[in-house]
Amino acid sequence: NYNGKSAVIVDNDEVNKINSQSI
Repeated sequence: NYNGKSAVIVDNDEVNKINSQSI
């Protein structure tokens, strides 16, 4: 589920926020 962003792993909450905005 990481689009080339696996270099930097952030909290699940942050990822969830980004994923929600990426929709």
